[in-house]
Amino acid sequence: MSSNHLKQFTRRSFLGCFTGLAAAIGLKGAIDSPLNKPPQKSLYDPLTPEEEKVVNSSQMVKEILNMKGYSCAESILLAALRYLKKPEEYLHSAASFGGGMTQSDLCGYLTGGIMALGNAAGAHHKDRKIMKAQAGKMTKEYWKWWESWAPLHCYQLRPKYDKGGSINMKKRVAAKIEELINEDAGSIEDASKS
Repeated sequence: MSSNHLKQFTRRSFLGCFTGLAAAIGLKGAIDSPLNKPPQKSLYDPLTPEEEKVVNSSQMVKEILNMKGYSCAESILLAALRYLKKPEEYLHSAASFGGGMTQSDLCGYLTGGIMALGNAAGAHHKDRKIMKAQAGKMTKEYWKWWESWAPLHCYQLRPKYDKGGSINMKKRVAAKIEELINEDAGSIEDASKS
């Protein structure tokens, strides 16, 4: 194999070949990989009337819809920083996460959302151990929610971008992050009443 052919053999190509090989030799789970199944519903789908109520009352949705010139990762993190009233200079931490970490890999709304949840946990919990546990809990919930709606990777999402669909995605993501932030803040209030 020439060096040009090796350069064209990407991680995605390898994983595709590996999945096929694994399925051929019978490795359990290879065919059941979430990457091989299209989602049942999409972040791009039109919003239901119930979702419209939620997004219309969301401060983060209002914030993110007014942003221009930011990547997906930057926009969701910036909306959260503003919602949490945190310094915007933290935004630089998302600079390399747009465009699927500049590699068409994990979606910026996913990675930026996880950064936002970490900032929320840090804002709500002073004890580092509790903060890390809460950040992990919110991240797991967000990841599970995301997987029920969409593929994880930018390269899988970009072909579906259109003006209306990407706006629906942006609204859903911002509303979900705000919901998780509020649930975390609510858990502090519940604990203090105990």
